[in-house]
Amino acid sequence: EAWLLERGVRATGYVRAGRAAAGAVPMRIDPMVWRPGYAVERARDVLRERLQRRLEGQRHAGVLIALVLGEQRAIPEHDWLLFQRTGIAHLVSISGLHITMIGALAALAAGALWRRRPALLARAPAQSAAAVAAVGAAFVYCLLAGWGVPAQRTFFMLATVAAALALRRATRPALTLALAATVVTVLDPWAVLAPGFWLSFGAVAAIFYAFYGRPPLAAGWRGRLQAAVRAQLWVTVALVPLTVALFQQVSLVSPLANAVAIPVVSLLVTPLSLIGAACVAWPPPFAELAGPVFAVAHGLLVALIELLQTVAHWPWASVALAAPPAWAVPLAVAGTAWLMAPRGWPLRSAGAVWLLPLALWPAARPGVGELWVTALDVGQGAAILVETREATMLYDAGPRYTPQADAGGRVILPYLRWRGIGRIDLLVLSHLDSDHAGGAASVIKGIDVATVLTSIDAGHPTLAAARRVQRCEAGRRLALGELTLAVLHPTAADDAAKMSSNARSCVVALQLGAWRVLLAGDLPQAQEAALVARQPDLRADLLALPHHGSRHSSSEAFVQATAPRWAFVQAGYRNRFGHPDATVVARYRSAGAEVLRTDHLGALQWRLRADGSVTIFAQRRHAARYWHNQPEAQRATLQAAETDNGDTMPNEETAPMPAGG
Repeated sequence: EAWLLERGVRATGYVRAGRAAAGAVPMRIDPMVWRPGYAVERARDVLRERLQRRLEGQRHAGVLIALVLGEQRAIPEHDWLLFQRTGIAHLVSISGLHITMIGALAALAAGALWRRRPALLARAPAQSAAAVAAVGAAFVYCLLAGWGVPAQRTFFMLATVAAALALRRATRPALTLALAATVVTVLDPWAVLAPGFWLSFGAVAAIFYAFYGRPPLAAGWRGRLQAAVRAQLWVTVALVPLTVALFQQVSLVSPLANAVAIPVVSLLVTPLSLIGAACVAWPPPFAELAGPVFAVAHGLLVALIELLQTVAHWPWASVALAAPPAWAVPLAVAGTAWLMAPRGWPLRSAGAVWLLPLALWPAARPGVGELWVTALDVGQGAAILVETREATMLYDAGPRYTPQADAGGRVILPYLRWRGIGRIDLLVLSHLDSDHAGGAASVIKGIDVATVLTSIDAGHPTLAAARRVQRCEAGRRLALGELTLAVLHPTAADDAAKMSSNARSCVVALQLGAWRVLLAGDLPQAQEAALVARQPDLRADLLALPHHGSRHSSSEAFVQATAPRWAFVQAGYRNRFGHPDATVVARYRSAGAEVLRTDHLGALQWRLRADGSVTIFAQRRHAARYWHNQPEAQRATLQAAETDNGDTMPNEETAPMPAGG
């Protein structure tokens, strides 16, 4: 909800092909509603389509389109990981540097033209004309780029400076930045929810602070080089607290990578991309000029990314850190300010000590004999993290959202980084359906996965990067430290029968001490009946409802055989399948189970202890926000959870989930 509201989206839906209910056919009422904002988006969409056609087949077409339009959806997940690891992700979006460059070029052109016309000079100074031209060009580019927070920040800072020049008023950098921040937040209060707001304003504030109170640098190219090196170094240091808090990693090669990437991207690739886009926007013969221009831009980008890949593979390229406690972030910000203070400031190096909690604060881990089970909120799909003191297991990897994004890269890996988990001992992929295995490739590529246990055929592309794959077959038992895993389904006969993907779901039973957990994938009722017949004791304290609570699973016999104390559903909010089915939920509740749902409660976590005590965390309970959907069923479920046999749902101060988890 925060992501949507921050972007001005107030409702979502989808259009399905084919025959609609009651004979109604979806129809577009009007191809266009003429409002200024819609007209800009229509123009951006037309230009995007032309760029996609022109760049079809190019490996890094998504990056070139992002540099022109700020449209980042076509950038593959592995490229984003590379940009984050090397600290240049800010260059792939429409950064303030790009907008300033466009404004500067417009100012130079307007100033030169103005000075050649005495009549124009008689009306206004060339400096004022250049300032107005810079603001106008920056505004057009910001609209073209989608009017994001970094674009707004840069535009309003340029507008403030231009107004000061036109009015012959002196202005200070700090005041300019403060005015820009004020205008951005007044126009869009939701902007403060975006990480880009803090990173953008924080980077510029760090540059201003780095040059404040210091002697001027040498003139000429040496001075400009020293200024660029100093700015990049201090921006990297200043943003450490924010990057750790927001992304749980710090790129140690960022200064080196940016030293190469900034001039290549900002001075070469971006201008060439804009020239190519301008050619594409015009009819032939101008449109034909776009081909050679984009070829040069793409060639430069290929060479740069190959260099970044080499740097990113250095063992010390980036450091992953668990999310620090809330108090450590402002302490680290104060430490960086102390560290960057001008000469003469007492004990400047002592500021580094204030950064230590970011790196040294221990990550939360289960105690001896404890079992933590976390049902991540991945929408309509499944991803369950199981942790003990010695081992970490992931059951399923969530859905694929778009061709460029999946739950593995957008939910699971960020959560693992937030928790300080750098290795998965066992990844269980129950079956091939996209809502269960859609994020598997991203997980396997993004973190060390020791073993994959699955019913998916070993040659499938999803498992291409896996080091070790074992077949999920009934009777197999594995030991993960204190945790015992037993595979209950499918049998060898089920595999040979070539049944449906759901029917071959990998069902596993976990046991640690007296606690038992059953994870059943999308097992249908027919296979449930066979499983009950083969396994007379299916009792489970905690059960993941088969097939997200579908009416085609969770038969009466299966519910009675498992008799769970808690049953949870991972489903998308208002999903089109109607999961979970109300009859199924009532069936479990009548058997004495408490049913919790991620579509109502967000991510869920059970902390099961050796002494029999339990702590249940619900993301939307401990991190509730007024923009969250709050259906009555959610509130009733929460009240029941808080009073059930002494189980607790802690306050926000002790909760383990990241915002948006």
